[in-house]
Amino acid sequence: MHTPLQTIQTVVPHDFIDLGTGDPQLELLPLDLIREAAAHRLGQPDRDFLQYGTEQGDGFFRAALAQFLSARYGFPVSHDDLFTTSGVSSALSLVCT
Repeated sequence: MHTPLQTIQTVVPHDFIDLGTGDPQLELLPLDLIREAAAHRLGQPDRDFLQYGTEQGDGFFRAALAQFLSARYGFPVSHDDLFTTSGVSSALSLVCT
């Protein structure tokens, strides 16, 4: 008996919002923008982005996030005080270990 390989966590009915798996609705994923961004980045001459990043996350992203948060909330935020993860599960794993 052949069982098809599963590629996503779960499949839910379209009229159901499942907040338990953390999967966004497929129709909400901006595939064209992701393709455009990937083509742009892969067209750059350096290959640094293919390496493992720092534990805190990409420095340029954290600097941009700090600037955004400072402007949005009206108090200074330093990129040194921020770290990014791939999601809440990764963040909880870091906090608990």
